[in-house]
Amino acid sequence: MKGRQACSPIWYLYDMRSSRRKSTPLGMNNFGVLWAICAILAFSLGVVHVLRHRSWPPLEVGDRLPAITLSTLGGGAVQLGAGAKTTTVVYNVFATWCGPCNQELPQVVRAAAILSRRGVAVVGIDQGESAGQIERFAAANGVRFPLLIDNRRITTSRLNARVIPETLVVRDEVVRNIIVGPATTAQLLADVGALE
Repeated sequence: MKGRQACSPIWYLYDMRSSRRKSTPLGMNNFGVLWAICAILAFSLGVVHVLRHRSWPPLEVGDRLPAITLSTLGGGAVQLGAGAKTTTVVYNVFATWCGPCNQELPQVVRAAAILSRRGVAVVGIDQGESAGQIERFAAANGVRFPLLIDNRRITTSRLNARVIPETLVVRDEVVRNIIVGPATTAQLLADVGALE
């Protein structure tokens, strides 16, 4: 029993409190030193969390499209908006498990077919699922436009896509419209038509 108690963190803390209290050069006993280390560690983890999940200002109509890098289904990297062959791009942020995204998808597929004849690109951005899962989803739903993966979920902060689906209509790398929730084919065609 003594061996188990010696390995238990709770027993260790109890033993430290009840044993003779020796002071360190700073005048703290062993228990105080342990609490100071825990406090420093908690503070450090908090700082790291804030830096990794810093809040960006919400993306609004008229803002430049943020420079973010996403993954292709083949594992490559693509910077959003970089090297676009067209001046107008419709970005649709979704997830395969999202009910409203599935409801919206036929509308986006129809709009993409019409817009591609006008030289407008439609690009889907999945929030963090595997390439295989996205490919199966695309094949089952007749998706023919390019799909990207947001493995780091940066679209939630940089594109403010906390509620999906979210669709951005971008012209010359400036956000011209943001649709939160399911978009319709007519709505997408009207938004792009207003820019032409």
